[in-house]
Parts: sequence; structure tokens; C-alpha cells
Amino acid sequence: MSFEIKIWGCRGSIPVSSPDHVRFGGSTACVEININGDIVIVDAGSGIRELGTDLLKRGTRAANLLLSHGHYDHIMGLPFFYPVYKADMQLHIWSGHTNRNPCTHDIISEFMREPYLPVSLDIMHASMNFHDVKEGAEVDLGNGNTAVSCATNHPGGCFAWRVTDGKQTFVYWSDHEHGDDETDARLTKFAEGADVLVYDAMYTDEEYPSLKKGFGHSTWRKGCEFAQKAGVRQLLLFHHAPERTDSQLEAIEARAHKVFSGASAARDGQIIKLD
Repeated sequence: MSFEIKIWGCRGSIPVSSPDHVRFGGSTACVEININGDIVIVDAGSGIRELGTDLLKRGTRAANLLLSHGHYDHIMGLPFFYPVYKADMQLHIWSGHTNRNPCTHDIISEFMREPYLPVSLDIMHASMNFHDVKEGAEVDLGNGNTAVSCATNHPGGCFAWRVTDGKQTFVYWSDHEHGDDETDARLTKFAEGADVLVYDAMYTDEEYPSLKKGFGHSTWRKGCEFAQKAGVRQLLLFHHAPERTDSQLEAIEARAHKVFSGASAARDGQIIKLD
């Protein structure tokens, strides 16, 4: 039995590339969960391009993609996810759905059209299956693997995901603004006991109150607090601000580790194996 998590993109808002963004990477949100060869992908930011190339090399011909929401930094890589152009590829795309959110098909089709892109869904030869999921409903990912969604506090709506094989559990809780006690408590319960928690730590305590309140994101310190309350084993600080340099992230990581010993800052290419 194996449960492996790989970070393909952990940056927020927009991809970045510079000598100051090497150690933590510059690709936007994309996480792969490999459960005994079954591929589950969370979000399709720019990091999914490199993942797609790797999946083709592996001979992978089926995957489930869980979308948190339709903001560009979380879907922008899908047109460059080369497996979708292969006729023998089967991709199931899921997103949490409320009256505030467009359906899963529309999230993708409205983005993949003129004037935003010169190509549409029509040129994707893979078997594309779009699924709208009510908050809290269990998604059957096959072979005993399941996922459940929970709404976060984010402009336009967003969903956290909890993925498990019945033994190991991964929670993706990105794009969330703390401060609503009821929502924070509900999501903390949602993350309870997770082996790995990915959390939106875009801002510092100093930035958030005066500059970033209302933007829909959180801080590393709140991530540590929630991780402690939820009793998770490992916390990955995620959705790094595009301007945040490697040295700044290392400093944040050191501070976070003192607050919660299981905390670290996510890095592109990072692999976590659970047993």
C-alpha cells in the first residue's frame, strides 16, 4: 500500500520565475496524490503542465481532478496538460457546487475560448467527464479512495478537499480567509486528524490586517493554529505570495516550525510518502 503526495505548484495568484524563486518554485497550485497508482490531482494551476508530461512518461491513462474553484491561478494550466489531448486518456473533473458557483463544465469551457485562448474544449480528445458535487457529498474515486468537499471563505466561493484511502488522509485547504468563527470551526473539524494538511499561508501577520483583509487569504500563523486544533501530523504552508522570495519563505518556515513542529513551507517538486 502506498500513499504519496507531490507538490507540482504551490505559488498563489500568478506564476513567477527569478533567481529569488528557485528553492520553493514559481508554479501555481497543483498537487498530485498517488494512491497505489491511482492518480488524484487537486487544482490545475500552471504546475499541472509538468505533471502532465510526467504522467505521459509513466503511461498513466486515467486520473481524477478535484478543482477548488475557477480562479485563473487554479485552472490556467489545464490547456497545457498534455494528457487531455490523448484519445486514450480518461479524466474525471470534479468541483464543489452551490448556487454561487458555475458548474464544473462551465468553469473550464468559459475559460477555454476566445478571447482568452485560441482553442476550446473541442480539441481535447481525451474522455472528459465533468461532475458537480454538493458540499459534503462523498466522491467515489475508485478502489476505495474517496473525497469530500467543504466550502471555504473566499470571494466567489471555493472548496477545500479531503482525500482518503480509508487509512491515510490528505486535506487541501487553500484560498481561505480566516476570521469567520463558524466557518473556521467547520473547516477545522473537516481537517481533523489529517496526515497532511495544505493550508493557505499567503500573508504574514504584519501584512494581513492593514493591507490584505478581504482578499480571501490567510496567514501562516493561522495555519499553525488550525493544524494544532485539528490534530494534523504535517502542515504544508501553501499559496505563497508571488513576491515572496526564497529567503523570506525560509524565515517564515522557521517561525512557523517554532509554533507548530509539524509545519513547513511547501516546495515545487516536494514528495511526501505516507505509510
